[in-house]
Amino acid sequence: MTISMRRYHPASDYQVVADFLVDCFVPGDRLHAWLQPRWEYMHAHAYIDNVRLDDIGIAEDGDSVVGVVHPEHSPAFVYLQIRPGHSDVAPLLLDWAEEHLGGWSRTFERDMLGVFVNDEETASLVTGRGFARNEYREAHARLSLASPLPEIPLPDGYRIQSLAEDNDHSEINRVLWRGFGHEGPPSDADIRSRVRQQQTPNYSLDLNLVAVAPDEHFAAYAGIWVEPANRVAYVEP
Repeated sequence: MTISMRRYHPASDYQVVADFLVDCFVPGDRLHAWLQPRWEYMHAHAYIDNVRLDDIGIAEDGDSVVGVVHPEHSPAFVYLQIRPGHSDVAPLLLDWAEEHLGGWSRTFERDMLGVFVNDEETASLVTGRGFARNEYREAHARLSLASPLPEIPLPDGYRIQSLAEDNDHSEINRVLWRGFGHEGPPSDADIRSRVRQQQTPNYSLDLNLVAVAPDEHFAAYAGIWVEPANRVAYVEP
C-alpha cells in the first residue's frame, strides 16, 4: 500500500500519535523513538506556544501510522519517529520537514532546519541532502528496576512528599527556576505554565515528588509519568 503524508490535527491525533509511540518502544540501551510521556510533556510545556502543531507531519500506510516528524520547542529542530521495520518512510518525513518546518534558532541566531537522528542509515540520508552533521547527544539515563530499590536515607530535617499532599505552584515554580541554574527569585508569570503542565491526560499528583527542606521550601522536584503497556516510567525534569 502507498504511504501518504498528512497534517497533524491536535484534537483528533494527539492520542493516535501517543499510541503509535507506545507501539514503537524497543527495549534496550538506545531510544529508537520518543517514550510516549515525552510527547505528553511536550504538549504541556510553555514552549509549545512557539510551534504550529498542524505543521507536524504524519505518515500513514493505510490506517496505520508509520512515521511522525515534529518539533519539540522550536520549529527549527525536528525529530523523526519511525515505526520499527519502516525505515523507508524517512525520506517522506524529511520532505515534509523541508517543506513545512524550520525557523529561527536562538542557538545559531539564524533561520534553519535541524534534524535529530538516532541511526547511521538516517544520518546518511540527511547528510546526503546537504545537511551539515553536528554530533549531539540528548542526555538521558536508564535504570532497570528488576530488583527493589534500596532504602534511600534523607538528610536530617528533609522529607519526601507528593504534590497530592501539597500542590504549591509557587514552590514548584521556585524549585524548577533554581534547579535549572537561575539566580534570584522566579517570575510569578511563570506559575501559569506550571499549572498548565499538570493538565495532561496522564499527569498524576501522586507521582510528582518533592523534597521539602527544613525551612519548608521545596528543595528538589521529580515529575514522573508511568507508561504501563511497556512497563516504563519517565522522569522529567
